[in-house]
Amino acid sequence: MARRVLDTSVLIQHWHDCRARAAKDLSDLQPSETEVWGCALIRLRRADLILTPVYLEFVAGAQSAHELLLQRSYLFPFAIHDRGDVRKEDWIEASRVISETA
Repeated sequence: MARRVLDTSVLIQHWHDCRARAAKDLSDLQPSETEVWGCALIRLRRADLILTPVYLEFVAGAQSAHELLLQRSYLFPFAIHDRGDVRKEDWIEASRVISETA
């Protein structure tokens, strides 16, 4: 498998696509179901890496404790490449790049 990093937009789009196909209310979904969705995306994209900022951005969209549980289950199959160790310099550089493109 390629060791490529997936972007938040890819995760969010896939999450919404899976929710639409599930044809269930969010409250009726189980964590095991959303974990399967994550595994499916890994197979589809042939990539299983995300970064801490991607993880945080994705789960920040949860609207309830149950949705947060489902989203964490969805992300469980992914490896967090930076293991939560994001250096201050990296945050500063990301802010600089964003400022230049805004």
